[in-house]
Amino acid sequence: MEAFKLILLLINLIVVFSQSLSQSYPEDCVNLYNFLKTPLDRNCCTSDPMVICDNENYITAFVIKGEFVDAQFNFFYFPPLGRIKVLRLTRCGMENIPETILGSSTLETLELTDNNIKVLPNNFFNRLPNLKELRLTRCGMENIPETILGSSTLETLELTDNNIKVLPNNFFNRLPNLKELNLNNNVDLNLSINRSSTLNSIEECYIINVNVNCYEPGSCKNLFITDGAEPITDAQAKLKYKSCIINTIPDVTNTTVVNTTPLTNESIYQNGNKKIPSSNTDSSSNYNSNANPNANSNSNPNNSIYIKVGITLAVIGLALITAVLFIKYKKTLNSKYRIKVKLIYPIPLGSEIGSAFALLGCPTVLSALTFLERLVLNLLNNICCLLQTTGMISFNRAADRNKNGDFE
Repeated sequence: MEAFKLILLLINLIVVFSQSLSQSYPEDCVNLYNFLKTPLDRNCCTSDPMVICDNENYITAFVIKGEFVDAQFNFFYFPPLGRIKVLRLTRCGMENIPETILGSSTLETLELTDNNIKVLPNNFFNRLPNLKELRLTRCGMENIPETILGSSTLETLELTDNNIKVLPNNFFNRLPNLKELNLNNNVDLNLSINRSSTLNSIEECYIINVNVNCYEPGSCKNLFITDGAEPITDAQAKLKYKSCIINTIPDVTNTTVVNTTPLTNESIYQNGNKKIPSSNTDSSSNYNSNANPNANSNSNPNNSIYIKVGITLAVIGLALITAVLFIKYKKTLNSKYRIKVKLIYPIPLGSEIGSAFALLGCPTVLSALTFLERLVLNLLNNICCLLQTTGMISFNRAADRNKNGDFE
């Protein structure tokens, strides 16, 4: 009898143990229900419509809408879900993205619509390297971090009904795999849609109530620009908006094109005369023939070079002659200049310099030397007068008199 009771007791223990094993739930479900403050009375992977699990009972998708849940959640304690791929948390009163979500490296889709997330962390996209879809509608966002430009996996970006004013630089070219872009109702946003031709066109661009500065053809396949209307195609957008490349060139719409022939030396010279020929062919030909009668002779670059070389040699020669005369007659010049004399007299060096030219030259070139003598004398006279007016030198009247009382 005692043996029979012992057997019944063992059977009961086995039944209880088996029931306890059958009622054990996946760890992800336990953590999620504890966060939601929901009684743990079922397996979330099999009986909860908000949850999708893989074959090993790990949660891969979770969707919650705050208006259907009475409890208020503290997302600071949001549980880590190691294999989560899809996460949709709308109208949950969230102000900051929990670290457990930012640490979900497997996350591919994130929707945080109707929350109060005004700013994304700077390392947001770096910490979610596999993110393909991001929806942040009506979150009061004002800017997008520059790190979004490093996302090579992002395919869908929805930023509808926010307060965004500026997009990061080179926005359209730094998201190479973007297929859907929704910027509707960002009324203060000035948008330049300029996507490189080397990248695939964005499939759908939603830009209702957005200021479009320019559009580069090939950037989007379909553009939604009016609420409730059919999208326009890339070809229609090309006609509706001006090109972004043209937008970077100064406006020359009011400038009259005069001549489209290739530039030549003659045309460059004529452009400097500040005369604009009319568009009439005859008047243009008259202008070309009469605007500069010397254009044919001066347009040759060899002639201008010869003229410059000749002038340079003449100046050098004049400078050398002046230097020789100044050195040869330095004592004479010094004897003529004294300090603290108020009156100015012409330099009486004609006889001395004339003798110098006679010694340096020969009778056959005496007339030419006389001309140079006068030129050099005028130059020296002007220099001395300038120096005297500035107070650097002055003449002594008494020193310039000879024995007869005349000036030399």
